[in-house]
Amino acid sequence: MAGNGPKARTATSGAGAKGAGARVKGWLSGAVFFAVLLVGPAFAVAGFVMVAQDEDLLAHGTRTPGVVVKVEDGRKSSNRQIVASYSDDAGEPLTVRALIPTERHPAEGDPVTVVHESGNPSRAVVEGYETWGIFFRGVGLFVTFLLLIPVVLVFLVKGIRRRRRRRLQGSPTEK
Repeated sequence: MAGNGPKARTATSGAGAKGAGARVKGWLSGAVFFAVLLVGPAFAVAGFVMVAQDEDLLAHGTRTPGVVVKVEDGRKSSNRQIVASYSDDAGEPLTVRALIPTERHPAEGDPVTVVHESGNPSRAVVEGYETWGIFFRGVGLFVTFLLLIPVVLVFLVKGIRRRRRRRLQGSPTEK
């Protein structure tokens, strides 16, 4: 029975297939690396835009009295937030969430000033408290610098190795 013995390797089932798989894996790794590298700047840009919109709202919005109805005081800064209740121009009750700055220690029932958009009262911020834009901006900048450090180190090490290799080979160096 000639068909039962070991089969000979063909060019497509040997190194060629492994080479193509390695190329796809390398390309995919590179794509994932650059996508992750862009996450930090994307968060930072989104945070900067959100902060600018909130500052514009604070400068031009309608101020209304509000009251703290819930304080969530978690260990992480993103879990330290308040829920404030306020009424729009028509008297409808609304709520807004805001992050608690480190120096503040609000309690339920504390009065706050809520600034809302005149045409859209559900878009609001609590004056004197942090917004989510600050959180996103901070996370984005942190991730950006955290990921840029290894990238810069890799390029520095490669450059040092390249120069050392040129010097050892006797190649002319840069003037």
